Amino acid sequence: MKDILISILSLLPTREVARTNLLSKAWRKLSAFSSLPVLMFESADFLASPRKDTNVSSFINVVDSYLKLRQKDASLAKLRLHLHLNDVESRSLIDSWIDAALERKVKELDLFMLPRGRARGKPYSFPAKIFAATTITVLSLRRVILEICGDIDLPALRKLYLGEIRCDEQPIQKLISSCPLIDCLHIESCHGLQKLHVSGLANLRRLEVIWCYELKRIEINAPSLQYLSYQQGKCPCDVVLRACEFLRELTFWYSIPKLSLDFRTLRDWG
Repeated sequence: MKDILISILSLLPTREVARTNLLSKAWRKLSAFSSLPVLMFESADFLASPRKDTNVSSFINVVDSYLKLRQKDASLAKLRLHLHLNDVESRSLIDSWIDAALERKVKELDLFMLPRGRARGKPYSFPAKIFAATTITVLSLRRVILEICGDIDLPALRKLYLGEIRCDEQPIQKLISSCPLIDCLHIESCHGLQKLHVSGLANLRRLEVIWCYELKRIEINAPSLQYLSYQQGKCPCDVVLRACEFLRELTFWYSIPKLSLDFRTLRDWG
């Protein structure tokens, strides 16, 4: 019976799952100590009504109950946190939610911290322990501060998505070079990024670089690369491809960069 209830809850939006607390004691107990494999929390779902103060409190209580009260031996397949920072002003509270997910061996972590109002000038800086999460296979970071001070230990990471992040190439390069098993890399609207060097990723099959307006040069040495998408405005950018003999699809949107190909790449294209 419990497995059936969990299957039903897994199909519902998080806001609707929270409302199941009202159904019965059995459902209330199940949701409070939930073993749902996927948890997706978006503050906009909870803050739609005029009673905003009540809804903020409700949203915080829901996230707390699903994460902090979750049994530590109940693994977590995916956690999505899409928040407006002025709705959940205590950043230490967000840290505690991420810590709870990491303790439960989360595999996919999707963070989108949108600053607005008073929080507009203060992007979220997530806990450094994310970079030592050995179970994470998919990591998506948007509208956060990318600061890497220590070592990186993400041995299981396969897919990396970076969006709307303000940083130069150093932290991005360090992150990429420390995760050799990445097979999908998506970089979008990263302000301050002028050079991107992608190498040492033997499994990389898909690379997308979108709307990085300050980008001047991209160097790619990826022997398994099959799909490359470059989407940019009118800003000039050099794209250098080396050892990409398995490249099958090359897509340019809105502009054609200065493209350099080595012999091995040209040979496979005929």
